[in-house]
Amino acid sequence: MPQKKITNYGKIEEGHVRFLEKQGYHVVSTEPTDREAVLREILDSHGAVASPFVELNEEIFSRCPNLEVVGRSGVGYDSIDLEAATRHGVQIVNTPQPIIEPVAEHTLSLILGAVRNLALEDRALREGVFRVPGVAPGPELLGKTLGIIGFGNTGQRLAEIGHLAFSMKILYHDVRQVSTEVEARLGAERRDFKDLLAESDFVSVHCNLCDATRGLLDEEAFRSMKPTAYFFNCSRGPVVVEEALVRALKEGWISGAGVDVFIQEPPPADHPFFEIDNLVVSPHRAGRSIDSGPEVSRTVTEDVDRVLRGEKPYFPVNEL
Repeated sequence: MPQKKITNYGKIEEGHVRFLEKQGYHVVSTEPTDREAVLREILDSHGAVASPFVELNEEIFSRCPNLEVVGRSGVGYDSIDLEAATRHGVQIVNTPQPIIEPVAEHTLSLILGAVRNLALEDRALREGVFRVPGVAPGPELLGKTLGIIGFGNTGQRLAEIGHLAFSMKILYHDVRQVSTEVEARLGAERRDFKDLLAESDFVSVHCNLCDATRGLLDEEAFRSMKPTAYFFNCSRGPVVVEEALVRALKEGWISGAGVDVFIQEPPPADHPFFEIDNLVVSPHRAGRSIDSGPEVSRTVTEDVDRVLRGEKPYFPVNEL
């Protein structure tokens, strides 16, 4: 029987590539952003380890007769058409557990970096300016209100950090309501979307990208926030209307922001975010750490292997 082929464009670690090879698979690795190479290799593959940079849609799935499973290195799967995958019998899996802690901690780093103006003052100091005129540290986190949009595992971990470390009041908005036990443990109160925006000193987004959340943070949303408030996005770029966030920061509707994600990734060199001093940016790295990287790689390769061996995956996204 010929080897089953796996296309790896999700940057799994070499040790886990070897694991798949020892299981008898032929693994071909390509760069995550090299769309032509990815599509060339995936057409005759039985499995794939995917990044978010190449969209897998009906057209692609219809041209991949052997494809059985696609594993996403991370939690988001908005670059994959789930309905098309399901129609073609392709199991989608992801890695939700390993990224909880790094995303929560990265969000906290953006919050602290934004309120302390760390990126701006770091650049200025390297250029010989000891203190930037007119720039002062922002508010302390202690006792402030943290509003979290999307209250899954990562949102709850951020709430835990904010509540226990900084005595923050936690508000959350989600289609689901968590148990009263979870609310009590995290000091969390459920709010509708507009009330959360109006009441929060810090707003952080941790929801999936879908039709209901695409463009959720628009001009109306940012105008609803306090002028002293800060906004953070470590979920998906299209959740935010970027032009609205630019106006909100430039015109003082809010005090500052931090983002790890963009609508177009990588973003163009002239992206307007890069011209704004009260915005901290990072290159979609919130889910990565020296600790999480191996776990993400292990989780996705094990689930891809399980599906190709005819077993149920640990972390299925779609139902077949």
